[in-house]
Amino acid sequence: DSSTMTVVLGRTNLMGPHPNEVSRGINQTFCHPLYNTQTSDNDICLVQLSSPVELSDHISPVCLAAGNSTFPNGTFSWVIGTLLGERTGLVSLF
Repeated sequence: DSSTMTVVLGRTNLMGPHPNEVSRGINQTFCHPLYNTQTSDNDICLVQLSSPVELSDHISPVCLAAGNSTFPNGTFSWVIGTLLGERTGLVSLF
Protein backbone atom coordinates (compact mmCIF):
# COMPACT_ATOMS: atom_id res chain seq x y z
CA ASP A 1 0.00 0.00 0.00
CA SER A 2 1.88 3.07 -1.27
CA SER A 3 -0.21 5.46 0.85
CA THR A 4 1.84 4.41 3.90
CA MET A 5 5.22 4.86 2.15
CA THR A 6 7.53 7.87 2.24
CA VAL A 7 9.85 9.02 -0.55
CA VAL A 8 13.12 10.57 0.65
CA LEU A 9 14.98 12.79 -1.84
CA GLY A 10 18.48 14.22 -1.49
CA ARG A 11 19.79 11.59 0.93
CA THR A 12 23.28 10.43 -0.01
CA ASN A 13 23.83 7.89 2.76
CA LEU A 14 21.34 5.27 3.90
CA MET A 15 22.87 5.15 7.38
CA GLY A 16 21.41 8.47 8.52
CA PRO A 17 19.70 11.70 7.54
CA HIS A 18 21.27 14.27 5.24
CA PRO A 19 20.89 18.02 5.89
CA ASN A 20 19.55 18.59 2.35
CA GLU A 21 17.01 15.75 2.22
CA VAL A 22 13.25 16.21 1.96
CA SER A 23 10.46 13.67 2.44
CA ARG A 24 7.12 13.37 0.68
CA GLY A 25 4.19 11.00 0.86
CA ILE A 26 2.82 9.22 -2.20
CA ASN A 27 -0.50 10.26 -3.75
CA GLN A 28 -0.59 7.71 -6.55
CA THR A 29 1.53 5.14 -8.37
CA PHE A 30 1.43 4.34 -12.09
CA CYS A 31 2.88 0.87 -12.70
CA HIS A 32 3.53 -0.70 -16.10
CA PRO A 33 0.37 -2.60 -17.13
CA LEU A 34 2.44 -5.53 -18.45
CA TYR A 35 4.54 -6.03 -15.30
CA ASN A 36 5.26 -9.75 -14.88
CA THR A 37 5.69 -10.91 -11.27
CA GLN A 38 7.37 -14.14 -12.39
CA THR A 39 10.08 -12.62 -14.62
CA SER A 40 10.10 -8.98 -13.39
CA ASP A 41 9.72 -7.86 -17.02
CA ASN A 42 8.43 -4.27 -17.26
CA ASP A 43 9.31 -3.67 -13.59
CA ILE A 44 8.79 0.09 -13.46
CA CYS A 45 6.40 2.52 -11.79
CA LEU A 46 6.07 6.29 -11.70
CA VAL A 47 5.17 7.92 -8.41
CA GLN A 48 3.09 11.06 -7.87
CA LEU A 49 4.36 12.78 -4.74
CA SER A 50 2.05 14.38 -2.18
CA SER A 51 3.48 17.86 -2.84
CA PRO A 52 6.01 19.54 -5.16
CA VAL A 53 9.74 19.30 -4.50
CA GLU A 54 12.16 22.15 -5.14
CA LEU A 55 15.07 21.07 -7.33
CA SER A 56 18.55 21.77 -5.98
CA ASP A 57 22.18 20.66 -6.19
CA HIS A 58 21.09 17.58 -4.22
CA ILE A 59 17.74 16.85 -5.92
CA SER A 60 17.32 16.67 -9.70
CA PRO A 61 14.98 14.87 -12.12
CA VAL A 62 15.83 11.66 -13.93
CA CYS A 63 15.85 11.88 -17.74
CA LEU A 64 13.77 9.22 -19.49
CA ALA A 65 14.14 7.98 -23.06
CA ALA A 66 11.55 9.03 -25.65
CA GLY A 67 8.56 6.73 -26.05
CA ASN A 68 9.69 5.55 -29.49
CA SER A 69 13.25 4.71 -28.37
CA THR A 70 14.55 1.20 -28.97
CA PHE A 71 17.49 -0.43 -27.24
CA PRO A 72 19.16 -3.62 -28.51
CA ASN A 73 19.71 -6.50 -26.10
CA GLY A 74 22.78 -5.92 -23.97
CA THR A 75 22.41 -2.13 -23.86
CA PHE A 76 23.70 -0.78 -20.54
CA SER A 77 21.48 1.51 -18.48
CA TRP A 78 21.46 3.13 -15.04
CA VAL A 79 19.26 2.36 -12.06
CA ILE A 80 19.04 5.10 -9.46
CA GLY A 81 17.31 4.87 -6.11
CA THR A 82 16.70 2.36 -3.39
CA LEU A 83 14.56 -0.69 -2.87
CA LEU A 84 13.60 -3.00 -0.07
CA GLY A 85 15.40 -6.29 -0.68
CA GLU A 86 13.68 -9.56 0.20
CA ARG A 87 16.53 -10.80 2.40
CA THR A 88 18.85 -7.87 2.93
CA GLY A 89 16.57 -4.98 3.89
CA LEU A 90 17.13 -1.53 2.40
CA VAL A 91 19.48 -1.61 -0.59
CA SER A 92 21.03 1.39 -2.35
CA LEU A 93 21.18 1.29 -6.14
CA PHE A 94 23.66 3.89 -7.42
